[in-house]
Amino acid sequence: MSQIGPGQESALENEATLQQSIYSLKESIRLAEMMNDASIDRILAVDRNLQIIAWNKTCEVFSGIVKDDAIGKYFFDIFPHLSRRPEIVEAIDNALKGFKTFVPANKDFIETEYSEHHFIPLQSPNGEVIGVLNIVHDVAHRVKTENELKALNKALVKKNRELKLRNSELLSFSQVTGHDLKEPLRKIYLFIEMLMGTEYEKLSEKGKTHFRRVQGAVQRMGLLTDDILAFSQLHNDDRAITVVNLNEVLADVTAQLRQMIDLKSATITAGDLPKIKGNQGMLVQLFKNILVNALKFHKDDIQHAIRISASVVASGDMKHADVLPDTNYWKLSFEDNGIGFDNKYAGQVFKMFKRLHKNEEYSGTGIGLAICKKICELHFGFITAEGMPAEGAVFNCYLPANYKS
Repeated sequence: MSQIGPGQESALENEATLQQSIYSLKESIRLAEMMNDASIDRILAVDRNLQIIAWNKTCEVFSGIVKDDAIGKYFFDIFPHLSRRPEIVEAIDNALKGFKTFVPANKDFIETEYSEHHFIPLQSPNGEVIGVLNIVHDVAHRVKTENELKALNKALVKKNRELKLRNSELLSFSQVTGHDLKEPLRKIYLFIEMLMGTEYEKLSEKGKTHFRRVQGAVQRMGLLTDDILAFSQLHNDDRAITVVNLNEVLADVTAQLRQMIDLKSATITAGDLPKIKGNQGMLVQLFKNILVNALKFHKDDIQHAIRISASVVASGDMKHADVLPDTNYWKLSFEDNGIGFDNKYAGQVFKMFKRLHKNEEYSGTGIGLAICKKICELHFGFITAEGMPAEGAVFNCYLPANYKS
């Protein structure tokens, strides 16, 4: 029985190692081919003579040419249309010089599809460029989506232009209506006052009643035109944004309403109010309209009291369609002990010309709270109302707390 010497044993070990290396290399190549074939991109490679040396399954699907027929063929024989695209020819030349190159999709009379081309140098271990890897990515769906977005944006720009025109026309109409109506109304009221002073005693009781009704109607029409004009001017405000001290706003408004407050024997109390970024004029109008509304709907049997408070609320703690994410809000609460209202009407009180009471009971135009709603919206906030019949109401204004004192 023959024995294996040390030299033979070493040779056998080397042979086994070689076979294992060959097997590992074959497995690596097989894995690489599987990965290439699984790709949704077309992946092919050429040598320095632009002869095809690699061709994945996706290339077969798109071209209709099987791998065995493509290997060894000249690149531009397979893709003759690409030879007429200078940017492709230049990209391949640059890749052969060792530079990674990219050619974006460009569908024209030569290229019949939307595809991006990546050209990547293939280098030997010593850094020599031995070929080029070409990855072709189909972007037809992305281009289609981009074109649809462009069309939508174009339509949106057109609609926005039309909307601005309509708003401009509406603003002009509101301003003309407000200004042009005020002068004849003023004259009508003046003539009524003159007649009341000179001819009133000559009228019958029925005639006097009619005159008083006419006088009241003219006054209401004047208030209505004032409010319509005020609402329309909100859209035309220069919206100069400054840091507004709401304590000063409240002091200004209470001074303006002092006669009404004293007439109602009302008390207005407030905690320390914040400073916020906003439009001074709009915020004065907001406070004034809410306080006038609270003073108007008072009860005669108790002293009318209005309490104003401020607190910070996180957006995550609120459920409202207009809440901005990751935003803290100043919650400004105006609470009164007046006649209140049925809470089922809470969402309606901010609608234009919406009134819950007859004019004979409480005068008004139905625009004041609509103005409040618009002012809050222009400050990226919102307003809500809560009511309880015979117990009072609370109006909550939520304005972004984006200013730190």
